[in-house]
Amino acid sequence: MKSSEAYRIGRMVEEECGLEGYDYEVEQPVRTGDIDVAAARLGGIARWAQESLT
Repeated sequence: MKSSEAYRIGRMVEEECGLEGYDYEVEQPVRTGDIDVAAARLGGIARWAQESLT
């Protein structure tokens, strides 16, 4: 799953439940957060995992 998809799902859940999500990895709310920032962070973690754990 891409970070952008996760944020879209998170925003749908927020709308349906009336709750607010927060992405602690990049310290931003899901509703108004920058998806590009979250995707870049996730990409860095994925690269580190692939290089370090394989």
